Amino acid sequence: MLDELNVKSVKDAGDIGGLVAFAIKPNLRLLGPKYGKGLGAIRSALQELDAAVVAASVNAGESVEVAGFTLDAEEILVEQTAPDEYAVASEGGYSVGVSVEVTPELKAEGTVREVIHLIQNLRRDSGFEISDRIDTYLTVPGDVQEALLSNEDYLKEETLSLNVFYDVAFRDASPVEHVIDGERISIGVVKAG
Repeated sequence: MLDELNVKSVKDAGDIGGLVAFAIKPNLRLLGPKYGKGLGAIRSALQELDAAVVAASVNAGESVEVAGFTLDAEEILVEQTAPDEYAVASEGGYSVGVSVEVTPELKAEGTVREVIHLIQNLRRDSGFEISDRIDTYLTVPGDVQEALLSNEDYLKEETLSLNVFYDVAFRDASPVEHVIDGERISIGVVKAG
């Protein structure tokens, strides 16, 4: 599952205090005309109920007993909120959350993947065969070079680079300029020989 989703780890949401919280409110448009003065009691009683249980009932289309009243699912509004550090999607009673925190390590991996993509495009544009081994030449700022060096085995494997040269003359390779995270980089590739 980790590889398929391209994520580092999977945790049970219960281990992090859950992914979603629910706010339960009466649907005033429907309940006001129907229950009039009883609306205050319904509103107060809804606040006392377990919001997750009520939300599950509403999502299943079931009625809910509240302060002596039986409310249909459409008479209760359910608002779902997620912790700020997660993007959450729910469907069919299941919720999945993805952390939106971008750590320095994650940023470096993203940079490496972007450079790999650029090298792959350059390989293709240069007419190399899929199995051709190459030498890669890069002129990159320090933070990009640091990211590449810490993931160089992966870079080499993905691009079939036998060697990666930084800030040296591009031997028989025409440098192609790109911008990554606002930084200019130059990439050149030649068939390894």
